[in-house]
Amino acid sequence: LADGLFMFVTDEEHPYPAQLVGYGHDGIDIIDPIQGHVTIPDDECVVFLRPTPRIDLSGMTRLQLKDGQVFIGQPTSTDSAESCQRTHPRFGQLSIPLDLIDSMHIHPSTNKDSFTPSLEADEILLRNGDVLSGFIMGLSNPIEIEVDRSGTTEVISVPWDRIASIHLFGESSPPKFPRIWFRDGTIASFPTLTFEDDWWLKVEDHPLSSMSSPHTSKPPSIAMVHAIGFNSSPIVALGRLSPSSIEVPETRTTAPGPRAADPTAVLGLSPIECSGPATFHWSVPDGMNRFRSTVRLPSAMQRWGDLRIEFAVDGVQHRSIHLHGDAPSADIDMVVDGRVLTIRLLEGENGPVQDTVVFEYPMFMSSPVSTG
Repeated sequence: LADGLFMFVTDEEHPYPAQLVGYGHDGIDIIDPIQGHVTIPDDECVVFLRPTPRIDLSGMTRLQLKDGQVFIGQPTSTDSAESCQRTHPRFGQLSIPLDLIDSMHIHPSTNKDSFTPSLEADEILLRNGDVLSGFIMGLSNPIEIEVDRSGTTEVISVPWDRIASIHLFGESSPPKFPRIWFRDGTIASFPTLTFEDDWWLKVEDHPLSSMSSPHTSKPPSIAMVHAIGFNSSPIVALGRLSPSSIEVPETRTTAPGPRAADPTAVLGLSPIECSGPATFHWSVPDGMNRFRSTVRLPSAMQRWGDLRIEFAVDGVQHRSIHLHGDAPSADIDMVVDGRVLTIRLLEGENGPVQDTVVFEYPMFMSSPVSTG
C-alpha cells in the first residue's frame, strides 16, 4: 500500500497512514483507517510523506538553491549576469536569480565520492576532477570565473561541456513552506498550493516561474508527489543528528548503531535502528521541548527479543518500557525539559539476544505533548 498511501505526521498524533483526497482553504481532506473522512487544518500538519526512498539524484542534471529547493531539467544559456534560465519538464521555463543559487550540476557523476565546496569562494568542478576557485561572473556558456594566480586576477572561460558542477558560496537560507518533494527529484516551495481538476498542480504559482514563456501542458499531478511539508511546529528528526556519545559493554562485538534505514527520507524522518545493550546520548536541539517516536521490535526479533528501554533527560528517567514478543511496540511522547536525551537499551530475560529495535519517525518537536 505504500505506493498509494502517505504517512501523515501532525502536531497531535503519532504518524499514521492516510489517503489524501482533497486540499483547499479549509485544510487537508484525508481518509484515515480509524476515523474515515476528516479534514485537518493546515496549522496542525507537519508533513505527508510516502514511506519509500526518494530518487537518487547523484547522476542527474539539476540546480539547487540556497534554501534547499531543487530543479531538474536542462540549463538554458543566457547573457544575463543576474539570473539563470532553466527549462523544467513540468514547470516550464524558470528564471532564477544568481544570489539564490547554491549549485548547478551540469554533467554530474554517479561517483559517490563527496566534493566539499569552499565557504569563501565560488568554485567550478571540472569533469576531470580539477577545481577552479574564484568569483563566477555569470552562468552563460562559457562560464567566466575570476581567479587569483600569483597575485594577478585572471578571467578564465570554461565551456559547459567541460564542467561537472558549479558551486556559489554564501549562507544557506531556511526552507519556505508549503514545500513539495516530487518523485522525479524536484523540490519546490509555493506561496500557496493549488490543485486543479484531476489533481493537477497549478505550477504558475511558483515565484520563479517565467511569466514571459508558455507553461508546460502537463503539470505535475498528485501521483508525482513524494511528500508535502507544511509550515507547522518545527521539528528536528533524530535521523539528522549524531549521538553526542555512545556507551556499550566491553562484551559487545558489533556496532550498536544508530543506523538510518532511509538516508533519503524527507526532513530526515528515517526509521532509526539501534541494538542493545547500549546507551545513546543526544544533545537536545535549541528550541525543542518534546520527543516523539514509536519504538518497535522488528518481526525477525520478536521470538527471542526481550529488553527494557529507559528514556532520561539530563540523567533523570522520564519513561521506561518493556518490549518482547507479546508487546513488540510502544508509543513515546514525552517532555524534554533539559539539554541531553539519553536512551538506554537494557537486556531482558533472554540476555543480549535479538535486542535490535527500530525507532519509527523519531523527532524532537517544539509543541505541547499530546494528551490524546
